[in-house]
Amino acid sequence: MVPAMVIFYICVCLIIIFSNYTEIIPLFKNIFIQAFSPSAAFSGGFLGVLIQGMRRGFFSNESGVGTAAVAHAAAKTDEPIREGLVAMLGPFIDTIVICSMTALAILITKAHLTPGLEGHGAQITAVAFASVGPIMPYLLTLSTAIFAYSTMISYSYYADRAVYFLFGKKLLKPFQCLFLLCTLIAPTLSLGVVIDFSDLMLLSMAIPNIIGMFFLSNEVKVMVDHYWQEYKSGNMKTASELRLE
Repeated sequence: MVPAMVIFYICVCLIIIFSNYTEIIPLFKNIFIQAFSPSAAFSGGFLGVLIQGMRRGFFSNESGVGTAAVAHAAAKTDEPIREGLVAMLGPFIDTIVICSMTALAILITKAHLTPGLEGHGAQITAVAFASVGPIMPYLLTLSTAIFAYSTMISYSYYADRAVYFLFGKKLLKPFQCLFLLCTLIAPTLSLGVVIDFSDLMLLSMAIPNIIGMFFLSNEVKVMVDHYWQEYKSGNMKTASELRLE
């Protein structure tokens, strides 16, 4: 589901961007000028946007939160550093590629200037997609639903593994019931409350995880150095060689 969603989203953004390719460089230039202008810094806008960007960045790619590590830990590999490099592709694709393409699509179509949609990100994106075709907002809605469903599955797995590690099998069923209950309650709450609660929970995970990474940094550095030495020397086994074994 997720690859299909990402391919659709990227293709629509590329259609909008390349249909107006002459605006790409001026828009990037304008983004950097306005983001780092003195007026933005002294007016408080720079700090506000920086904080908001960090909040949405955590929500988008989970960097530093520690959740993605649960999924990557389940991968079968003889090289944990290699799996770590694979994991680093996620934040790059989410933030650098998809978020930048979304921003360009919105700015090119001027969807952010639509009256009454200030601060409504999903609706603004739908307006931008509508410039490609009237059916696109509906496909975007379906894509968003798939994203929400896949997120529920992945976070259920993350929390399931955490509960199992801390308490064993005895609390798995009660946790699963609680998780399903939360999925029923959340849609009845206002979006702002849900997002603020999610940000708070992500922060509560990020702080101990970042502290843990700090204490493990020396050990990780040793493993990374050894990995690159093996890689450059040609002694590292390929995936096909590992399968033959």
